[in-house]
Amino acid sequence: MYCVLQYIDYLNFKRFRDTSSATVSSLQSLDEEASNSTLYFNPNCILQLILDYICTEAHLNVDGNHYDMCNGDGDLLGIKDYKPNASGLTIFQRRETYFIVILKRNESGTAIEEITPLLHPQSAAYQNLVKNMNKKLNKKRSSLTKVSFIFTLLVKKTQHSHQFCYAGRVSKKAFFTTSQELIVA
Repeated sequence: MYCVLQYIDYLNFKRFRDTSSATVSSLQSLDEEASNSTLYFNPNCILQLILDYICTEAHLNVDGNHYDMCNGDGDLLGIKDYKPNASGLTIFQRRETYFIVILKRNESGTAIEEITPLLHPQSAAYQNLVKNMNKKLNKKRSSLTKVSFIFTLLVKKTQHSHQFCYAGRVSKKAFFTTSQELIVA
């Protein structure tokens, strides 16, 4: 059994990023040189060996906190949250396609500011992955708006409630600070 990884060599990715303001003709010349590559890997292996293999093949020499992998739906795997000796089968599904993403974090390193797929920017895989990630982001934004609206109504009804609250179908725990800011836990 195997998994599939689609990626662009990190060196070519850096060239694309560096020429983001370049002309169309120069991007077309890069286009011929830098199409997505396909890598097959065995998920029945420890995670650290899988990641070492992927990083070697993709020439990915960035800090481990600055990249992750995602599936075709755009779900981040959080590979750095697992122990290095974890089985790849706990993370990867057989015969699934995965992608490397470059993470740009805030100054404190606690939040992700930007996610960039390590794919050729003009490829169908890149376009589909970005579209799927944007759909997920919009769903999260709309659900947070709904949660905010429901809890705003709840604040008006219970002005002095500082306890954990549940509202209707909302499954998240939340509480209000004394300034009535919503804190979702």
